[in-house]
Amino acid sequence: MRSAITVIMGIILLWAAFSRRQGGFRRVRGITLNGVWTLVLRILYAAAGIAVILYILGEN
Repeated sequence: MRSAITVIMGIILLWAAFSRRQGGFRRVRGITLNGVWTLVLRILYAAAGIAVILYILGEN
């Protein structure tokens, strides 16, 4: 059960990274982010999602 929840969390991170909805990426804690910072956040979300999924798959 724990591994299924972790994989779902990884999928959510990947969805957030590649989603067309960018509102969450443009404002982080009240700071407006544009351009390069939005790309950096997308890369970090994607990397985190992939890392979580690979960690669980490697554990089984």
